Amino acid sequence: MLWQRVLVALVGLPLIVGLLFWWPWGFALALAGALLIASGEYYRLWPADARLPRAVFLLGVAVSVLPWLWPRYAPAAGLLAATLLYLTAALLAYEQGHDHAPRDAGYAALGALMFGGLGGTLVGLQRLPPGPWAVLWVLSTVWVADSAAYFAGRAWGRHRLAPRLSPKKTWEGYFAGVLAGTLYAGWLFPWAAARWGFAPPGAGVAWGLGLLLTTLAPLGDLAESMFKRVAHSKDSGHWLPGHGGLFDRMDSWLWAGALGYAWLTLWL
Repeated sequence: MLWQRVLVALVGLPLIVGLLFWWPWGFALALAGALLIASGEYYRLWPADARLPRAVFLLGVAVSVLPWLWPRYAPAAGLLAATLLYLTAALLAYEQGHDHAPRDAGYAALGALMFGGLGGTLVGLQRLPPGPWAVLWVLSTVWVADSAAYFAGRAWGRHRLAPRLSPKKTWEGYFAGVLAGTLYAGWLFPWAAARWGFAPPGAGVAWGLGLLLTTLAPLGDLAESMFKRVAHSKDSGHWLPGHGGLFDRMDSWLWAGALGYAWLTLWL
């Protein structure tokens, strides 16, 4: 329900902003914890006959997230370690008669890439020159675009964007999100944040970031919908009223974090 979404935003936004600017390490730890919880929800969407233990999968995700918390370690090292862990578990499961062990290892490796690789970039954004402003810039752009798409889709949506994946999403809502999010990221956020000490990059970087995020980040939502459709599940969990689980809330963040990190690293 709409009021539940508003309530979650009113509680969550000040908490995220407060941690970002006054306790960055706390934000990184909270984000790592949220990624682990979301990955556990993703585990629930696996095929019913999957046998890779939940603890083994979560350990691999944790190993893939941890290097982002310590800059001297390369993030790729965690993903490589998680891959070896899952392959070892798959070998043992196959030897014990589980013919779908390679499939389970694939699900696990994809989860480590999503939550440890893509999700870890949200922590990595803190270490870029804009610091916490980079994280807030990326996340708030997604929030603005999502909100615009939601309300425009309800008001004017006629043409479905992805009928099988998400029947309620429309092209009208999508383009409204692209327009609103790009205007916000390219002009409003740099203008407003500059009055609080943010040194905005060139206009081309700002507008490019907005267009990149608003065009491609919605695919994260559709990707999660694909897993839920296959699992015949409406929500990934029940942590957030009006949203479902943390995976439901963070699906676009994963894509936005990686896209924003790549774009800002390229230009800053």
